[in-house]
Amino acid sequence: MMIKVDYANVKVMFDDILFVEGLKDYIKIYTTGKNYVTKSTMKNVEERLPSDTFMRIHKSHIVNIDRIEAFENNHVRIGDSQLPIGGGYKDDFLAFIESKKL
Repeated sequence: MMIKVDYANVKVMFDDILFVEGLKDYIKIYTTGKNYVTKSTMKNVEERLPSDTFMRIHKSHIVNIDRIEAFENNHVRIGDSQLPIGGGYKDDFLAFIESKKL
């Protein structure tokens, strides 16, 4: 996916994305190597990311499902980050996790 960062267009590989955080009129994309801030909406990014790999878990967070290390109560852990699971997204998230359990 190509994103505009400052005056450059930067290629970000889907596999490298850990999660996306909404910041009003901007989004912050956390990757394995670097973080990027670009002007966009969460809805726009959510539509561009593949739905089989990414899931919205909060009004301000979209996570790469493959990068989730653990979850408990109302939080998901990816690396050193604890991300909240929003009430409106919790049922879908729990249904997804239940379908992946051994």
